[in-house]
Amino acid sequence: MSPRPPDELKPAGTPGSGSRPIYIDGVNEPLPEGETLLWEGRPELIPLAMRALYLRLFIIYWAILALVWLGHGLVTGRAGSALTADLAWLVVVGLVGSAMVLGLAWAVRRSTTYALTDRRVVMRMGVALPAVLNLPLAKIQEANFRQYSDGTGLITFRLPPTERMGVVFLWPHHRPWRWGRPEPAFRALPHAQEVAERVGVAAQAALGGTGPRVSESGGVKRSRDEVPGGDRPATAGGLGQ
Repeated sequence: MSPRPPDELKPAGTPGSGSRPIYIDGVNEPLPEGETLLWEGRPELIPLAMRALYLRLFIIYWAILALVWLGHGLVTGRAGSALTADLAWLVVVGLVGSAMVLGLAWAVRRSTTYALTDRRVVMRMGVALPAVLNLPLAKIQEANFRQYSDGTGLITFRLPPTERMGVVFLWPHHRPWRWGRPEPAFRALPHAQEVAERVGVAAQAALGGTGPRVSESGGVKRSRDEVPGGDRPATAGGLGQ
């Protein structure tokens, strides 16, 4: 399942009497009566591995290790054949490690679905223990958007202090380097700017014009004082909860 391109970011369906139920990919329960699915997608593989699973840092570390080993061998007069053999082993181990990270990224991507309805943000996640996280639009204090040079982006959702979640539960679908107050996030998302704008429009519609708007810099923010109490907390579970 690939994300809908920007020109197809339209309501994907609204359940109603006589119509077929609408499902989010990977979620067993259909959308409740009257709720509209606006968008769904999943992360891109390579950007997810590079940023969320730190494959880039692993590659840099292994390259530095190989250079240090090469420099040490040249300084100490190590035989060329022995030095070549050692470097070959380093390359093999580095490639195996990178393949393992890519394999984990593939499993994370395959088990992930991000979705937006006219009432909530939905995150289906979890490789070994699948879970569904529902974030009612009325509970989103602040959303932020960041675009990367590879065309993917990051959208994070800040919730009230009373709505706390563990990093272990969210990993790797959380804002980087925010450990004390983790923020759920759409990671390595293609067409992220269009999705961020869609989040702003949906929040505006759901909250009567008090929802977050997309700023010129790409951020989607709303003052903390403007956040209403909302009728449901952010919960992990089925869409019908």
